[in-house]
Amino acid sequence: SSIYFVRMNGAADPLCDWSQSQPPSKKLTWRQVISAMGPGWLVCIAYVDPGNYQSDILAGRQAGYTQLWLVLASSLLSLYVQVLAVRVAVYGNVSLSEAVALAFPERWCRIPLWMLTELGVILADLPEVIGFALALKVLGGCPLHFGVLCSLVTTMVFLFSQQVGTRPLEMVCVFFMGVMSVALLFIWSVVGTDWSLFWSGVTTPKVGDGAWLAALGTIGSVIMPHNLFLHSAAVLSKPLARDAAALRQAELLATVDPVIPILVSVVVNWAIVATAASTLGGQEVPEFWLGIAGFCQSFPDFPQGMPSGCTLWAFALLAAGQSSAITTTYAGQAIMEGFLHLRVPLWMRAVTTRCVAIVPAFAVALMFDQEGLNSLVNAVNAGISFLLSSSLIPLVRIMSSQMMGNKALGPISKRLLQLATLAVVTVNIWGTYTAAPLAWRSTVSKVLVCYGLICAFLFVRPISAAPLDFQKVRSIRGTAIEVHGVGSVAFVVTPPTSVYRLPDM
Repeated sequence: SSIYFVRMNGAADPLCDWSQSQPPSKKLTWRQVISAMGPGWLVCIAYVDPGNYQSDILAGRQAGYTQLWLVLASSLLSLYVQVLAVRVAVYGNVSLSEAVALAFPERWCRIPLWMLTELGVILADLPEVIGFALALKVLGGCPLHFGVLCSLVTTMVFLFSQQVGTRPLEMVCVFFMGVMSVALLFIWSVVGTDWSLFWSGVTTPKVGDGAWLAALGTIGSVIMPHNLFLHSAAVLSKPLARDAAALRQAELLATVDPVIPILVSVVVNWAIVATAASTLGGQEVPEFWLGIAGFCQSFPDFPQGMPSGCTLWAFALLAAGQSSAITTTYAGQAIMEGFLHLRVPLWMRAVTTRCVAIVPAFAVALMFDQEGLNSLVNAVNAGISFLLSSSLIPLVRIMSSQMMGNKALGPISKRLLQLATLAVVTVNIWGTYTAAPLAWRSTVSKVLVCYGLICAFLFVRPISAAPLDFQKVRSIRGTAIEVHGVGSVAFVVTPPTSVYRLPDM
């Protein structure tokens, strides 16, 4: 028997809130523009989470200002990839996870892809929860494992605001982004910067000797795999009529929406890299300072009457950790629902995805001291860079296939994106081999060969899924729909409803 995924765009599902749906107008109004804004701020949080802080500190320590260009380049590539995920959501009326399930329907292929994607969520969540716990330790002296449990509680409180739609979550993320930006920019202004070296680092692409681990961490912490799934799900939360003009309008708005948030995140990351380059670069400092746990110890004395550097750093960590924990759990919900076709109550989705991510973080908090956490977060960032391929390659394949119909990538865009994806894979392989200790290189080489074969398989496997019907949207009221293996079910739905065939579980 087959399973059909029925997207009933009703307010009961916060990922698909059509409660404010309006007929499209020929001319954009400010109300429409403001209504469409928001997913970009959810997405940009992943660019400034504690894992990014760690990779920025490592980059500033190992390479000084020379990797500032890589922060910008990774962010711009990520912005383009986010736009592709948006296009899938807008025109196909499916999230990216649902589209991947359609493109790779066999269980032996789809389930491993889900597991790799879910692993990416768990790895991304580790630095976020640890950063939140470290902030509570600095501000209130709380033990790390207690801070991890506090993160679980606070995140669940914020997530349950989805009952009234995604707008409250978007506003929360904007607030936290403002808090961390003010704190980090103030720290940057006090520490100071060599501006000639700064602009040279922004405009001169190079990776210095011994800085490949930092480069891998930068790529993995900026181009986050779960962010692609988050963005497509967040876009579907906005009201959208299904005619050609409205779809073009929605694509434009969803493309412009993340530009300013991502540029803000670039400046925030530059602030941390530059601060680390000024305070840690070329100096003998304690190992404890080389990560989010002890970085603030390297700051100079702040002006009298102002909060200390460690207090400001703790507020930035708290804002980054809490906001990113919200978005990773939100992404985990969309990933689980799309790959596994689970239609479970909101509270169950939130609790399940949050507990899956929080258990490893709690174990890490008990097992590692603060210096060990720095090394762990560095390894996590490099690991996320590896997992990026299992999300990026399927997206590129979908956008290049018949699934997207006349919205598929053109020949030039297709080749350029394939080359960029191949470059990410190559950097992962070469950077890991170069950074590995000599005694481990034989084992690492075998792992890298397996990694290359998996990437090659995802690149060449044929996609036989039928094109997404951009106009296959109906208003149904009391219409009986045959769902094979389930029976005849009557749906009474006023908003438009899309029906897509999904593979068997």
